Amino acid sequence: MPKAQKTPAPAAGKQPKPRPSASKLTLNAVMLMAEIRAMTQPARINRFGECATVSQRAFAEMGKLRRAIESDLKAGQDFTNTMRKIGIRDGTISNSSYAAKVFDLVEQGHLTEAQYDTLSFQDCVSIVRVMSPGSRQRLAGPEIAIVLGAEPDNFDREFQSLYETGMTLEDKAKADAKAATKPHEQQQQRAPAPSAAAAAPAPSAVDSSTAVHQSTPAQEPVPHEQQAPAPLSGQSEKAPSEPTNIIPGPGAVDSSTAKTAPSKLSQALNLLDTLELLFAELSVEDARKATPRLLDLANTVCEYVAEPGPVAKAPAKKAA
Repeated sequence: MPKAQKTPAPAAGKQPKPRPSASKLTLNAVMLMAEIRAMTQPARINRFGECATVSQRAFAEMGKLRRAIESDLKAGQDFTNTMRKIGIRDGTISNSSYAAKVFDLVEQGHLTEAQYDTLSFQDCVSIVRVMSPGSRQRLAGPEIAIVLGAEPDNFDREFQSLYETGMTLEDKAKADAKAATKPHEQQQQRAPAPSAAAAAPAPSAVDSSTAVHQSTPAQEPVPHEQQAPAPLSGQSEKAPSEPTNIIPGPGAVDSSTAKTAPSKLSQALNLLDTLELLFAELSVEDARKATPRLLDLANTVCEYVAEPGPVAKAPAKKAA
């Protein structure tokens, strides 16, 4: 009967090598700043690119590893606690969930693994956000694949626009351009014609409510002023409808100046019209923030126009 072979005892002074443990990670040390200073500039730039590529690939790999580890966890085991035991921080564990959720699109057949391998941390965050219930326009897996294929270099901004506004970048640009021109067009429609401003009576002689309707019609645009026909040869250039026997009194405004420079009242009414349009386009939250300033302005105007003592009544009209 053969003798059983015995394991030889270790030689004196030598100890057996310990088994590798999962809690002991083999990592390359970070380069010291002195070593980086000693490098040439091209070498530093190349090293930075290598680190960025390694970081992106490591993040994509962490998403795959997370799903594989979770599938083999035993009852009572938790992925977070498992990672904590080997010294991984909670922030890194949480970030890996973004990569894992996007890798689910690969397993569902919406993305290829090659597409997934090129995604960075920010790319995965933008995809997960636009698929979440908090997105203004929520996308599903097939729609994610369409955007990635149509906008390979700009999909992150596309997802951000859909998440924040519910519109694509193209639709958002059109809406912004339309909103920028709308107040200007409506202000031009509401602005009084120069001839009407010159013929309007003095502000003190007209009731305030009447002045608003006369200088700023609500809907109908003011037609452009018609040019007078060219005078015939031998005739004077003055308009026949304008009387020539009126002598201007002291302080009268020249008609040519009145046409080019609108009155203070017209300017104030135009500003109020513009303010009304801007308020209509504000969100409810922004309108609430601006309301105190608007109320302060209204109180200031009321105090300015208030007369001391009893309010004077308008004189009765004489019978014809």
